[in-house]
Amino acid sequence: MSLQIFHMLSRVIHSDSKDTRLGHRQRNKPAAIQDVCPFKQYMLSKPRIYGIENWAACDARTSYAWNTHELLWKTLTTVGTVRQNKPERPPALLAAEDKTQFSSKFAFTEMHILHVALS
Repeated sequence: MSLQIFHMLSRVIHSDSKDTRLGHRQRNKPAAIQDVCPFKQYMLSKPRIYGIENWAACDARTSYAWNTHELLWKTLTTVGTVRQNKPERPPALLAAEDKTQFSSKFAFTEMHILHVALS
């Protein structure tokens, strides 16, 4: 990893703590995306051509996200995909029944939350 990328990641990713959460929200108000957001990236395959690049640290053995930084701008959604052939995906989430449009299912463990949203 280059030093420039390290500094950019250090600026935007931080650990969350309930004690300091309010201070982070006041200091890190998101800037307008146009012309100033370092995450803005040219993506020819997308309908709007520009998108936002997002990083997530994932566990290599289970493919689950270990730590991620969400960009909480208005009307911005972070989406990830887990293929159906992955063995670590719970069978209850693969069931075909109750797959209505705009529905959600959740799977919980002591350390993880998996959310499946159908749109």
